[in-house]
Amino acid sequence: MAILGARGWECGHVMLNAVDHNGTFTVSATAYTGAYSLRLSSQLGADVWARWALDGSPANPSVSLWVYLSQHYEYNVASRLRFRLDSSLYVDLIWKTATHTYDAYVNGVFKAAGTVEVSPNAWFNVQFYMVLADAGNISVKINGHQSIDWDGDTKPGAEAGASYFYVHIGGGIVPLTKYSYYDDLVLGTGGYLGSFEVYDKMVASDDTVAWTPSAGADNYAMEDEVPPSDADYNGTTVTARVDKMGLAALDLTDRVVDAVIPWSRVADPDSYGSSIKVGIDSNGTESTATSALAAAYQYYWGDVDEVDPDDSAAWNQAKVDALLHMKESVIP
Repeated sequence: MAILGARGWECGHVMLNAVDHNGTFTVSATAYTGAYSLRLSSQLGADVWARWALDGSPANPSVSLWVYLSQHYEYNVASRLRFRLDSSLYVDLIWKTATHTYDAYVNGVFKAAGTVEVSPNAWFNVQFYMVLADAGNISVKINGHQSIDWDGDTKPGAEAGASYFYVHIGGGIVPLTKYSYYDDLVLGTGGYLGSFEVYDKMVASDDTVAWTPSAGADNYAMEDEVPPSDADYNGTTVTARVDKMGLAALDLTDRVVDAVIPWSRVADPDSYGSSIKVGIDSNGTESTATSALAAAYQYYWGDVDEVDPDDSAAWNQAKVDALLHMKESVIP
């Protein structure tokens, strides 16, 4: 099993860039765990979607989802959970109103009916595992119970893997808003992923900082708002400037940390052609990923660290308590 990404929305951010959705998204206080979830809504049958990149998944064509969701006004709603393949073909779970189940489709062709019914307007868990092959597999668990285990051709073309995971909602003609909530979303490879809660540890203190805050003297105070405010920011016009910040407390009693995934919300408003390194510092060992910046604010992620980069061992309370978030400017 390997984790490719996760979203919990506890930071109060929608965590979606403009190219990764086409509809109305908000952060909602209706959550399965914690304080917030992602809310997607559709009116008058519009097909509304959001997507998350499956970084690295073409090297491993077995992709997997863990998510809690709750959908409302379910009648005539075309709700879909979709793995989009490299060729823009797809493998779907599509909501069937008559049975209150998710059924499996490959590129629009029905393959298997779900057997576990769920109640609309209530939270339920979906695990969706797909092996992309001529002799492939689609497996689905609903609330931990096997609903689909189908063997067959999941490879409608010459795809090497899946590039995105999508959620869709829409359908119907009645003038009602259809909406769904999503929480604790985890994407990965290698089989069913397990059981997850996703937390956001917001920055809470300055460690060593070199960027300039737009107001006041505390860099962390420019980045700790829930929900975010782009009016407050830290900026620099100098390359190799590093900010390292301490993070808010998180009690790990009765919990195991499966991965740490840092992120930052950054812009290059003057279009310098700059990049950003986003990552963590664990006991002096840095783990970062570099991304080219857009002019407008977007979200950028560091590496997925399933173990502590300092000693390659499992995370524990002391390590997580001492962890620093870091970002570094890369300006030509």
